[in-house]
Amino acid sequence: MDSIWTDNAVPRTSHFVLAVYFALFFVVARFFLHRFIFRRVATWILRVESTSLKIIKARTVKITKCSESLWKLACYSSLLLCGIMVIYHEPWFNNVEEFYRGWPNQELKFFRTGSVVLALHDASDVFLEAAKVLKYFEKEFGASVCFGLFACSWFVLRLVYFPFWVIWSFSFYSAGFLNLSDPYHMSLYYIFNSLLLTLLVFHIYWWYLISSMIMRQLKNRGKVGEDIRSGIRLNLVKTLFNSLNKKDVEQKDE
Repeated sequence: MDSIWTDNAVPRTSHFVLAVYFALFFVVARFFLHRFIFRRVATWILRVESTSLKIIKARTVKITKCSESLWKLACYSSLLLCGIMVIYHEPWFNNVEEFYRGWPNQELKFFRTGSVVLALHDASDVFLEAAKVLKYFEKEFGASVCFGLFACSWFVLRLVYFPFWVIWSFSFYSAGFLNLSDPYHMSLYYIFNSLLLTLLVFHIYWWYLISSMIMRQLKNRGKVGEDIRSGIRLNLVKTLFNSLNKKDVEQKDE
């Protein structure tokens, strides 16, 4: 597979129709896979011989979460595979200096940097969802291995490669192709840099939570616990909801 840009084709407005088709396909694919495959697989594997209402209710919740993780695993894996197939043969795949060569006459401007950033994120998400699925299936060893791969890939891709290759290349190499004396180019430089650095801050914060989960896993003798990030999001929602309810009660009392 040669570089997809060898014909120097220029994007046209009509190409946006592909995005519409993909969005429709995405919705249909999710409905079909969730309804006829993932939920049935989860139901079959998580079946229990019990008439207890409490156990049945817990199993139903577990099936819903498991089928959702199966969908995410399939989605992230497909996106990662497609992304790698598109960018692997490009000269800038393993040479960050090529990210900005030819700018601003590139076909899609910062497409090169953006596609690499997306690929970095999808790689970690594949291992995370695989760990969740194996945890639901009570395969503790497999879940621990996948979680370990998730943590390693997160650290290497998001805390090493992302800042020291992607952000560094944009901060220094792009300056050689952008005319920073031009207000438009200067705004692009600082805005895009700010967005990348903000993403890095989130990476560091999430790594702190992942490290906490690793410590919990070690204390549990290798068993993967609940995703700490999901728990924090849930607690934030509950706190906000309780705060709003409290304000409503106070207003009614007045």
